[in-house]
Amino acid sequence: MPLTLLHPAYALAAKLLAPRLSLPLLAAGSVVSDLDQVFAFLTGFEHRRLVLHSVFGAVIIVPLLALLLVWLAARVLPRLGVPGFDTPRLSLLAYVSAAIGGLTHVLVDGLYHAENPLLWPLVANVDSPLYPLFGRVLYPLFDVLSLVLLLTLLRHALRKQGYGLWLLAREPKKAIAVLFS
Repeated sequence: MPLTLLHPAYALAAKLLAPRLSLPLLAAGSVVSDLDQVFAFLTGFEHRRLVLHSVFGAVIIVPLLALLLVWLAARVLPRLGVPGFDTPRLSLLAYVSAAIGGLTHVLVDGLYHAENPLLWPLVANVDSPLYPLFGRVLYPLFDVLSLVLLLTLLRHALRKQGYGLWLLAREPKKAIAVLFS
């Protein structure tokens, strides 16, 4: 997906389907896979999508990184005036939440990018089998659909708490606190 920040749309959808899941960990898991692209850029590594873009990475490594990211956010965001971001409890549900976020990232990117190593380490250097089926045709449409899905789900989540979508524009700190509480 060209825009990492559209990945949480699928995490938010997972939260609506399974309300017990942790939204902060779903969201963190859905974006942390792109850290391998940062690593590749900084080191000059040829391949941009590495282990974090595989099912193995999404289930084993991404949850650990997502837990660390949310733990750091819970320490930093209150100091920046963003309330309501609690430290995640280490539990199977927390781990599963982050893994589902990671899997949504990997599967969506499998539609977008041929070079996703979905089945690493079982099969190395094999392009995503999903890309030829969907990627070339639906690439532009998928961006629009992802944005519409994200806005629709955010609107739904905010309305459940008695707020509208405009809370994101008027009071972003409060909107974050409402969404992640």
